[in-house]
Amino acid sequence: PEEPEVVPVELPYAIDFTTASTDDVAAWTALDLTEEGYSTWKYQQYGYYHSSNPAPGYLPSIELNSSAEVQNDYWVSPAFNLKADKKYVVKSQTSAMNTSLPATWTLELGKDAADAATFASVGTLSPCMDYVAYTNIPTKETTIEVAESGFYYLAVHVVTESTQSSSNNFDVHSFAIEEKPEVVEPEAEPVALPYSIDFTAAANTEWTTIDSNGSLTWSYVADGFNMEKPAVSISAGYGVMEE
Repeated sequence: PEEPEVVPVELPYAIDFTTASTDDVAAWTALDLTEEGYSTWKYQQYGYYHSSNPAPGYLPSIELNSSAEVQNDYWVSPAFNLKADKKYVVKSQTSAMNTSLPATWTLELGKDAADAATFASVGTLSPCMDYVAYTNIPTKETTIEVAESGFYYLAVHVVTESTQSSSNNFDVHSFAIEEKPEVVEPEAEPVALPYSIDFTAAANTEWTTIDSNGSLTWSYVADGFNMEKPAVSISAGYGVMEE
């Protein structure tokens, strides 16, 4: 059979799973590598649950099962068309129900949504474990790059480290990815010539210090005549003054 055509979603992309439509959530898939087919990711009500504080609406959630020695599950995004000469910022909000949960959470990048072997970690996740903070989950930012341009998937990957209590849940609240803006350093404006400066009278200068030994270096201090001027302690090292 022919492979289905990959249709990437446009960037910037963002989804709030607490308010997302069914169609938007359907673009995400669960990849279950846990033996015996124990519970995996699913979009369910009260995913982030506490008896006195249920979650708002539905969330992608995985219940870590006490019967599984190790769980290994991915919540996989739709495809993104990423360029090798660009950087991207991924923003995610995640939560966990148990503060002592012996599991690892990673953000991973892969080429095939159905093949875990194509995924590799691009950062760790720090799920919020405060039951009462589910309406204000902290945002984790991760910068990613790709070696080759093409279609890629991002995934939230959960691996347990030992047998768990079946009441432990891990949830994704929101996810976003956008191209990272390039930072353009301003060009230095040269001063006009002729140029002169009296350091004893100057209130503020544009001179800077380069410290070659990590010790004391040039600073604008009072000298023996109680005049403010650039000075350096020769016994502590040396510095170089540059405009």
